[in-house]
Amino acid sequence: MAIIEADHNLSSLLAKAKEPVLIDFWAPWCAPCKDLMPMLETLAKEWKDKLSVIKVNIDKHPGEMAAYQIKTIPSLVVIDREGKVVAEWRGTTTLVNLTQQLSSLDIWG
Repeated sequence: MAIIEADHNLSSLLAKAKEPVLIDFWAPWCAPCKDLMPMLETLAKEWKDKLSVIKVNIDKHPGEMAAYQIKTIPSLVVIDREGKVVAEWRGTTTLVNLTQQLSSLDIWG
C-alpha cells in the first residue's frame, strides 16, 4: 500500500483499514520529518500487505495532533486492528530500528 495523505477524516481512514496503521505526524517545515519520508516510503512498499501508512500534516489537522496528544514532531503512532494505540515513537529513527520495533509488536497474528 502506498502512503496515504490524511487530507480528510483520519477516523474514517482508520475505520476502513484492514490492517494495522502507522500514522506519521509531520509538517512541511520540519526537516527531520522530511528525512523520515524515504524510510516511510520504503516501509510502505515492504509492508504493503501488513501495514497502512498514513501521513497527518499537523498544520492542516491540529485537532488530530491534539487527539493523539502529539507534542513533538516527527511522531509515529501505530494503531492495531481494533483501533488502539499500541506503539509510539518520537523523533527520528532508522529503517532497521523501526522495522525491528514493528516486528516485535504483538499485532500481526
